[in-house]
Amino acid sequence: MNLYEPNPRRNIWENIEEINTRLITKSRNEGRIETYFENAFATKPVRKVKGKSRPTQRYLLINHFENNKEIWAEGGNELTAVLLLMHLQSLGVVRRFKFQPFNFYDLDEALEGVPDILVEMSNGRFYVVEVKARRYITAEVNEKLNQIDESLKSLGIDYLLWTDKDKYGRTNKLNQNVWRNVRTIHRGWLIGISRELVQCIFEKVKSEPITFSDLFGEFGWDLCIAAWARGAFHLKIQKEFDEKKILSPRYSSLDTAFFFSKNAIVGSWWGSLESVGSEILHEEMELNHE
Repeated sequence: MNLYEPNPRRNIWENIEEINTRLITKSRNEGRIETYFENAFATKPVRKVKGKSRPTQRYLLINHFENNKEIWAEGGNELTAVLLLMHLQSLGVVRRFKFQPFNFYDLDEALEGVPDILVEMSNGRFYVVEVKARRYITAEVNEKLNQIDESLKSLGIDYLLWTDKDKYGRTNKLNQNVWRNVRTIHRGWLIGISRELVQCIFEKVKSEPITFSDLFGEFGWDLCIAAWARGAFHLKIQKEFDEKKILSPRYSSLDTAFFFSKNAIVGSWWGSLESVGSEILHEEMELNHE
């Protein structure tokens, strides 16, 4: 149940009382949680030591947005998550993130395991993110995720699932479009381009309607994706790449909010975005990027 969407079947005063109780609990926990998360960022990653081992491709990435910090990603979904978060850092949306940040047990003795990612947004909001391939999400795993979600919710912590596919066929977070686009953007970071040329492309996109195909014809593929990586223009990375789309000189806060939102369907923990357009969410996620 979304905090801002009370159950219409209940008495209105019961809804108000529940919301007030949750807000008070969240306020009381905020200071303690923020201190704990600060400590989590300052310590080494916590490794999972239990569970069935399975062969997984490991990738080493260097995060230039956090003092060239080394990040190990295990599997394609985690690799996609790292590249996505680095892209959101370049936009100024995400401040920092850390893989395997803490033990759930420290927050709730009834919980076990280690979350995949702790994310701090530029507005100071924290998210705990789980990254899992659909084939590993069994009924038992899904029940455990629900238990963690409810426990962290009681502490005022947002818990999200990023997966490559959605069990119920709705929009997911790490779909094939995101997979392709963040890898293209990452390749763009590896290509050298002068600040003057990035500014030139930005001014061109800003001054007149122009497509990627138009830019490609003038500057070539490599310089175009290098400029894209550096924010000269923006495309919706959760959408299929279309070289005929008109480019935008600024990113949309609703597009970035997509990755940090959950649906409000009762009885369903899985995540399509149903409330992303709400005024509350829009106000929280609105970030100006000049």
